[in-house]
Amino acid sequence: MSLYASLFIFSSLFGLVLGWGIISRRKTKNKGEKSGCSAIYILILTVIISNLAIPFTLIIPYTFSPLFTGNRMEVPIVFEEMHYDTVKDSDGNEREVAMFTPIVEIELENGQKLERKLDYSSGDRTKIGSNITIFYDTENDKILTLGIISVGTKLVAWLTCVWLLALLWAGYNYAIGKPTARPRNILGILGLKLIIPLMMLGFTLGLLSYLYKRWILLENPDNHPDWLPFLVLFFVGGMLIGIWAYSSAIFGSKDQSAVKKT
Repeated sequence: MSLYASLFIFSSLFGLVLGWGIISRRKTKNKGEKSGCSAIYILILTVIISNLAIPFTLIIPYTFSPLFTGNRMEVPIVFEEMHYDTVKDSDGNEREVAMFTPIVEIELENGQKLERKLDYSSGDRTKIGSNITIFYDTENDKILTLGIISVGTKLVAWLTCVWLLALLWAGYNYAIGKPTARPRNILGILGLKLIIPLMMLGFTLGLLSYLYKRWILLENPDNHPDWLPFLVLFFVGGMLIGIWAYSSAIFGSKDQSAVKKT
C-alpha cells in the first residue's frame, strides 16, 4: 500500500471517529435531541475535511522536494497542452476558459531527452522556444518551477489545508469538552490575515504580469484587442484600492481600538 493511500485511509477513519465524537457531544449537551440527518451530515463533513486537510498538508510541501534533491536546469519550452476549465461569471453563467500547460524538453547527462509537463497551468500562452528554470529530480522523475503562479498557488493551497486542520482541532476540542478559543483564533488569523490577502495579492500580480507582457515585452499571442490592457489596468486599480481598504480594516483595527482606549 502506498503512503498516499495510507494517509487517506487514516484521514477517513479519523474523520469518522471525530464526527461520532461531535455527535455524541451534541447528544450529551442537548438531551433528548434526535440526530437524524444532521448526524449523517456531520460524519460526511468531518470525513471530507479530514481527507483534504491531513494528506495534503503533508503532500504539498513534498512537491518542493526537487529543490533539494534535484538539479537546477535551464530548459526550453517545446510545446503547450491546452485544456478547458469551466468558470462562472458575475451573472452565474458558466463558460469555458482555455488553460495552457507548458511542456519542456529535459536533456539528461547521458544525452537522453525527456518531455515533461510543468507543474502549473495558465490562461496566458507561453512562447515556444523560450527557456525556463526548473529543478528536476531524475531519480523520482519530479519537476518543480519557482514561478509566481506555481509557488503562490501551492502556498495558498497549503495554508488552506492548515486552516482546515485548525477546524479539525476545534472540532476535536468540542468533542472532548475542551475550550475551542485557541483553534478559533488560529482560524481567524489564517483566514483573514493570510489566505484572503494572499489570494487578493496573487490575483493582482496575475493582472500585472499580463500588463507587463503586453506593454513591456509587447507580446500578444492571442490577438487580444488593444483596449483590453486598459480594462485590466482599471481592475488592477480596483484591486489595489480593495487591498488597501481590507488591510486597513483587518490590520489597523487593533491600532484604532488602542487609540480609543487611551
